[in-house]
Amino acid sequence: MKTTTNYGFKKPESNDPYNIEDFNESFELIDTVLKAASDKADTSTTHPSDMNNPHQTTAEQVGLGNVPNVATNDQTPTYVVATENAALSSGEKLSVAFGKIAKAVSSLISHLADTVGHITAAERTSWNAKADASGTVANADTVDNKHASDFLLSSIERVSNANADDFTNGTVYAITGCTNVPTTYLVVSTNVVSGDGYQLGYGVSTGNIYTRAKSNNVWNNWENLLDSVNAGTLEGKHASDFLQKVPTTITCTDASTLDAQLKTHVDALSDQSITTIRLVMSVNHPKLDGGVFLGFVQKSTITYWSIVFFSYGVATSGGGRAVIYSYYDGDIHVRKLGDGGNADTLDGLHASSFIQTSQSAKVIVSATAPSDTTAVWIVPS
Repeated sequence: MKTTTNYGFKKPESNDPYNIEDFNESFELIDTVLKAASDKADTSTTHPSDMNNPHQTTAEQVGLGNVPNVATNDQTPTYVVATENAALSSGEKLSVAFGKIAKAVSSLISHLADTVGHITAAERTSWNAKADASGTVANADTVDNKHASDFLLSSIERVSNANADDFTNGTVYAITGCTNVPTTYLVVSTNVVSGDGYQLGYGVSTGNIYTRAKSNNVWNNWENLLDSVNAGTLEGKHASDFLQKVPTTITCTDASTLDAQLKTHVDALSDQSITTIRLVMSVNHPKLDGGVFLGFVQKSTITYWSIVFFSYGVATSGGGRAVIYSYYDGDIHVRKLGDGGNADTLDGLHASSFIQTSQSAKVIVSATAPSDTTAVWIVPS
């Protein structure tokens, strides 16, 4: 018996006996095939609308393995900020483009925060009101909040036959023939506020600089800061306050007047001063004898001072002597520290206070002091 090509249905020939089983088997096969075709037809209509990846296709299978599976607005690109501002280029990588954008944004933020590089509306209005180079706009009222009266003018006002005590604060005058000034021709600057201040003057003809102060509405005397280009003071101290390279020379021709000469000289010195003197003794003195001495003077007050003398010239009784002159208790006290290398005293005692080797002595052991001054008294224990 023959069968069909595709599904194998039996095809009885004319000479084949009829068999009902062959007929039923063919219809069962037809039913199975039709059912399968029907199921396939149903699937073809639902598959295109199935969005749940019915074939389980992976990103790698379609070349998207390096693409993050996130929404477009949740991308997290990585980049390196560019070192300098540059324009974007078509076709460049996003990482490069984002680096340029980041640099531009950073530069913009810094620029906007620069308060020096930008002016405010108030500053713009103020600048627009200033005079231009041609001077067609009205002159400014102030410069840095200061009026013209706060500056020295290029030409100085001349004043004559006036009282310098009456010059007001901030004035500068070229004066002649005025009162209360140190010299006739003077340029004076006055700075006085509430009764206190100073005046500074330049002597046109003398070349000196003068100044004086005002305190509680009272002017002090003028002081010449430059005396023929020789400073009057150094850090507030006069020459008399320093040790002099060439000390003042005092010559004594009468030993009885030395004390008075020294006191007169020291009394003229300032308190708390130190200076030097050169003493020339043309006559002998009980302590200094004759010769030349260098004295170092230290004065506390007029009632307390001292002078240490060192001999450095030819003396009648040898050199190497030192003598201290002290003034206290209203009198001069003299102490001789050396006599040609031979001390004047030992622990304040003179040689006469000791037993001499040329003298005889008695040794007396007694509980009471002997009356004999030549005795050596030993007290028994």
